[in-house]
Amino acid sequence: MRTGTKIKALGFLLVLILFFSIAYAAKFNINKQKKFNKGEYHNTYYNTTNNALQLNSTTGTYTSRIFNAQNPAEWYRIKWTASKTGKITAEETEGLILLMHLDEQNRTIIDYSGQNNNGTYNGNLYSQTGEINKSIGFDGHNDEIKIERTNNPELDPTKEVTLSAWVKNTNRNKNWQKRIICRAGGSQGCSYGLYFNDGSTYDRLGIQVRTETGQHQKEWDWTGMNTEWFHWAMTFSNGTMILYFNGEQKANWTGLGNTLVHRTQYANDDLYIGATDTGKNAYAHIDEAAIWNRTLTAQEIREIYIRGITEYNISIRGCNDSLCNNSQWNKTDSKNIFINNTQYFQFKTELSTENTNYSPQIFRVKIKYTVLPDTLIPSIYPLQPAQNTTCRTEQTIEIAANITDNKKIDTAHATITYPGNSQQIILTNKTQNKYNNSFTLPKIIGRLNITFFANDTSNNINNTETTYFNKLDTIPPAVLNVTPKAGSNFSKNSVVQITANVTDNIAVDKIFANVTNPDLSVTWLELYDDNSDNIYNNSVIADQAGWYYITIIANDTSGNINNTVQTNFDPANLGGGTGGGGGSAKMAYQSIPDWKKELNTIIIPPQECAESWLCTEWSTCANGTQTRECSDWNNCGTEKTKPATKRNCEIDTVNKEKEAKPEQPRFAITPIFSLKQTKTTVGTLGILAIISVLFASMFLTYRQTKKHKSKEKEKNKNIKLKKDKILGKLKGVYKIQ
Repeated sequence: MRTGTKIKALGFLLVLILFFSIAYAAKFNINKQKKFNKGEYHNTYYNTTNNALQLNSTTGTYTSRIFNAQNPAEWYRIKWTASKTGKITAEETEGLILLMHLDEQNRTIIDYSGQNNNGTYNGNLYSQTGEINKSIGFDGHNDEIKIERTNNPELDPTKEVTLSAWVKNTNRNKNWQKRIICRAGGSQGCSYGLYFNDGSTYDRLGIQVRTETGQHQKEWDWTGMNTEWFHWAMTFSNGTMILYFNGEQKANWTGLGNTLVHRTQYANDDLYIGATDTGKNAYAHIDEAAIWNRTLTAQEIREIYIRGITEYNISIRGCNDSLCNNSQWNKTDSKNIFINNTQYFQFKTELSTENTNYSPQIFRVKIKYTVLPDTLIPSIYPLQPAQNTTCRTEQTIEIAANITDNKKIDTAHATITYPGNSQQIILTNKTQNKYNNSFTLPKIIGRLNITFFANDTSNNINNTETTYFNKLDTIPPAVLNVTPKAGSNFSKNSVVQITANVTDNIAVDKIFANVTNPDLSVTWLELYDDNSDNIYNNSVIADQAGWYYITIIANDTSGNINNTVQTNFDPANLGGGTGGGGGSAKMAYQSIPDWKKELNTIIIPPQECAESWLCTEWSTCANGTQTRECSDWNNCGTEKTKPATKRNCEIDTVNKEKEAKPEQPRFAITPIFSLKQTKTTVGTLGILAIISVLFASMFLTYRQTKKHKSKEKEKNKNIKLKKDKILGKLKGVYKIQ
């Protein structure tokens, strides 16, 4: 490549870099149906005949598409081309000699025609609701606006004139010959004017001129006159006078002369609104009164009417998200706007009309903006896990965030810091704007902090979004392979090794063996992991005959306790022996913390139930068989020692047994004597005495039995209470602070 070519290529590259690194102007132009169709219509449509957006109802809206500048931008102008609405202005029309908007709140009424024909209002009905903004009211008695004709010859056109006003009749049937506009001429009448002529039998609108041929008053019957706002206009030229109602020609009269004649010799020969020099004050509200020294066309008068009944408003908003979900609309009546540092822009127009035959029309919208260098950092929200979340188990969790940018995300990651370490994971985008990855929780307890990082293609970085969660340990240690195994037998005086394989998801703290001796005394042993292999051990000398019961109590550094693993053994009275192995016990009372010295409490599993059977007498021999019923006094639910309830028999054998003393069941009552053995007749007192003795004997037997069962129940209850006390204190000591 030649040197010159290289220089050109390098120069082009520099231009591109500058183009994308500095601000530049741009615009959007919405001027065709296909461009309007990218927005949303509501009771509106694009009229292909007029090439304009308009209504198909009385009200409607059009919302544009969302415009994307690709970078942050300054939106500084929105220009629209539309049909005229609202007030007329002197700049928009020629020949105005009077233009009063009638929005004032004082007695001076301004002429906006540029002719300085200001007037004076003598009433008090300021700022009434108008057809366009506000209006002036007239009470039908003496209210008027007077515009002095002196030094204002332009108020006396001679060849042509046009009158226009928005009027509201406020008191029907009392507006006979009441003036709306009148260039006064005393008894000669108005040289031009508008007047009401409504009564009990007819409703009329009148217009009048005075020419060289005389006074001419013409009226049009308005069937159904009401108290709504309407537009009223008249024109005169070349001997023809025309009346317009709501933009439409309703009547015309010809041959009225060619020259307007104005009386000027009297002081009150002035221009009046709402009255004339001789009174005839109107009951009305009047808005937008105007006079031209030329004849307006029918189209011009229709446009004045349409301006009054149609309306549209433009609202705009700038956004930094592509859906503009979080941005508010702001109305604007100015084409110069200022929305700074947003990538997206949208406009909306609201349209309305009082007559569905006419609609406001939007022909074109042009939006100008300046693209700024990209300085917007990515948006990171929401975050996962949510702040102050608690994780209670060792698990894998999701680290995630919704990350967006006005341009494009380049990279994203998260840094997790926790006691003694930190770790960084890359976040990947798999679903829409979600960036995530999995994270396996470390074997620690405490707070884990997460800081999210996002970098866009313009190298803007957001590293300010943080969250945190807490990891708590609720898993108790695992206790396995306990020895001695349950039911083991050892020789008396053996040294019995107690071992357990204890592990924990975090860390083991202390391991104890609670040994309940045969005499129900308690021995506490701390078990040690001598070889760091998770095998905790110690030994006890089995110097008593009977069963030893062991509960392994394992505590981790988080205060979780496992006290569910139990075993037992029985040193049979077989003399001395080695049993579980030689060696001396490592446990000594002085090495146990003070809180454990108080726990000389029995921890023992439920004892085996001892059956105690009570049986009735054998039944009489029937078919070579006798039966009886037996029940377990202790309700053990087992039948290990249950006596026989059926046996074979012979009748002679049975008779012999009857002659012998019958076998009494346990706790049976033996009578002191039998009535059958007494040959003497016993009196009533004797019988009562016998019955009393029987009942006394039965009562004493019942009380003895109940007292025995009550003592057994109380003994079991005390054992359970002592066991609960031990466990409660253990949990209190190792509770996480």
